[in-house]
Amino acid sequence: MKAIKYLVMGVLLTGFSATANAQEAELNAALDGIKSQAPNVAKLAEVAFKKNKKNPEAILKIAQAFYAQKDTANARKYANLSNEAGKPKYQFAPAYLLLGDIEASYGTDGGKAASYYNQAITFNPKNPEGYKKWAMVYRKISPTQAAKKLEEMKVQCPDEDIDAFKGHIFMLANDEKQAYENYVKADINKLDKLGLNEFVRCSYFTGHFADAVRAAEAGIKLEPRNPTFNRILYPQVLLRD
Repeated sequence: MKAIKYLVMGVLLTGFSATANAQEAELNAALDGIKSQAPNVAKLAEVAFKKNKKNPEAILKIAQAFYAQKDTANARKYANLSNEAGKPKYQFAPAYLLLGDIEASYGTDGGKAASYYNQAITFNPKNPEGYKKWAMVYRKISPTQAAKKLEEMKVQCPDEDIDAFKGHIFMLANDEKQAYENYVKADINKLDKLGLNEFVRCSYFTGHFADAVRAAEAGIKLEPRNPTFNRILYPQVLLRD
């Protein structure tokens, strides 16, 4: 009896392995075809979908590949199919993130992109990407509301540093005062070149020259010939490339 049991298990495992290999092979063929813009790409994607129709992550990879090629129609199609394949249906947060990206990049209604990102937040409130993407879209409507969304993110994702992100949003809105009030709370050692550049500018334009110098000193270590950093630290020197 034990021998029969192990034989059956072996057959089942072999069948499972073969199916998984076939699914992966069809998916990889589709992804390669989409990337190379193969003439039969639609067929490759359809076959891969049928092989992986219960796997929302795999289907989303197809959607993401089409998105990378700026094929928004197919990107939307497979993003929606991945969402439908999720359990429960239509609650697959990564699909909503991609749908939001498509609308943010190629759509004309920023509110629709924000709505998709909000759905992603609803179904996965611990993922900071939904909040960040929502804030970047909504900042065009209300930088203040965008900043408040990041405060919500901080509650769910306490390890996220929101001060620099909020500072960036206010700089994009040309509100140097609010940008400074957020950047000055950020960890300067974690700011990248863009963040330090913005910190310099909002500090300088709001009269906080000591902070402008502090940010420039940190920035020049990352980018020694950056004109903004050098003008703050060495205003008497005429820089030449």
